[in-house]
Amino acid sequence: MWGAPPPPPGGMMNYGMPGQPAIPQPPQQQQQQQQQQQQKHDIFVGNLAFSTTEEQLHQAFSEIGRVLKVRMVTDLETGKPRGFAFIEFEDPQAALS
Repeated sequence: MWGAPPPPPGGMMNYGMPGQPAIPQPPQQQQQQQQQQQQKHDIFVGNLAFSTTEEQLHQAFSEIGRVLKVRMVTDLETGKPRGFAFIEFEDPQAALS
């Protein structure tokens, strides 16, 4: 009811900037976006000490596999760490181990 309207036949909609008309995406571009989403191999790491740094997490998880990105979640108001992070691996097997 409150969600976005269904995509048109043959492709997804790009809603663009507010106040601008929607631009249909060709099926090939839609397929590329789906492949990029499927290629992400993130894991959740919780119960971290507030003093933990991104570099420490990168070093620790590099022993398992190639780390592409470390995202530590912080409080929007204070900027302090919230005690959890997401580690993105290049290889899905590394993320599963």
